[in-house]
Amino acid sequence: MFDLSNKAIVRPNSNNNIIIQDSNISNTTNIVISDPCSTISALSDLGAYSGIQEYVSKMMEKAKSAHPLFPEFSVKYNPDLERLVSMPETKEALINHPKTIKGKYVIDYKKYPHMDKSETPWEYAYRTQSKVELQATEHEEFLGDIKDPYPWIINTKNMITIIGPPEFPEAREATLVSGDIEIPIMIRRAPSLQFGELVLVNTSTGHGFDIKITTRKEHEETRVTIIKKNDGDLESYLLREKYLEQIYTTRQTKIMLGDELLMSTTVTTEEVEVDLFKYAKQLVRYFEDLLFIEDKLSCKFKIKWEAISEEQVKLAMIMRASLENKWVYEELDFDDQMKCNYDNISTNLLEMETQIIGGIVTNEEVFLNGVRFKIDKVHIQYKNAKINNLNSVKRGVKIKRRNIRVTFKATNKGEKFLKYVKYEGIRVTE
Repeated sequence: MFDLSNKAIVRPNSNNNIIIQDSNISNTTNIVISDPCSTISALSDLGAYSGIQEYVSKMMEKAKSAHPLFPEFSVKYNPDLERLVSMPETKEALINHPKTIKGKYVIDYKKYPHMDKSETPWEYAYRTQSKVELQATEHEEFLGDIKDPYPWIINTKNMITIIGPPEFPEAREATLVSGDIEIPIMIRRAPSLQFGELVLVNTSTGHGFDIKITTRKEHEETRVTIIKKNDGDLESYLLREKYLEQIYTTRQTKIMLGDELLMSTTVTTEEVEVDLFKYAKQLVRYFEDLLFIEDKLSCKFKIKWEAISEEQVKLAMIMRASLENKWVYEELDFDDQMKCNYDNISTNLLEMETQIIGGIVTNEEVFLNGVRFKIDKVHIQYKNAKINNLNSVKRGVKIKRRNIRVTFKATNKGEKFLKYVKYEGIRVTE
């Protein structure tokens, strides 16, 4: 406030005079003020800075209420825009007087080749989660039914309006279901350049796969894409393969949001006849075998699903069966995997007429998914087989050779023989 302790007199004929308290004016002068800027300049020239503060504060307080929708809306100065704008003052302000924009805009479709002429730029920006530039030829802002006297945007020649889309809703908990297998995931809408297409993807990790669900309402078509990943553990990989196995068996999968069915689709026979589904049953057995071996031998495998070979699957099967004291067999028409020392080749192995022949391989090492194992003995037996290189083996035994290669073929030409294998003394090596 001004200090009123000094005496000041304003004559009846005075016009637009200003009284400056605590000022020493040697010559009497009439100061004529025509606008607020002049007032502030005059106060500044006289060093009345507290007067400037009070003058501007009162002006702003008066301007605040200078709104046709006051007290629901007020007028405030925006330093970024360098002008006054309308500001809601209550929670109900924009409900009672919703903000709308009316105008005319020009869009360069060449910049947005995926935009359909039937959709608005706002719809395109939302479904693609991208920004869209518009050239405004007319632009007016409204609060309810009245034109906003203090708009945020003032139309100028060649004004460019940039539409920034709101984000898609947050990810939601969902469940993939096929047969009796369920996998919980987090799912969210994803951007799409294809008009009329809705895309959902998982945002959670650790499942050993990514899933993408694409729905096209116009064609009433739903497509599910599953891509395997190395981001899980053995248990998650096992669950993944069980899910894929169920799809192969039932030809059905669905996605649930709690108790609500989000999507259900039928997979065609042609679609499931790909490696992803065809080999799921075999991989279920493989991951079950690995988990069994981990438990029995206190080891931890390092899995990269794309590196899984038929030899690894067979090795895991033999190791598990051996830990359960069981034999594993396979049908063959030729085998060259046996290497024996002369003293491990039994007499009957050299008798071509026998129906069951066998041998023992000692001190073998095998490597499986990052873990090395030592095997004391590998027991091998053949049924309905005969030695293919009999003379070579006999010479090796006679001169007491080590690591004699023994190859086998079926006893009867054109048929297959059985090979039985079991390991003894399996242990993890450092």
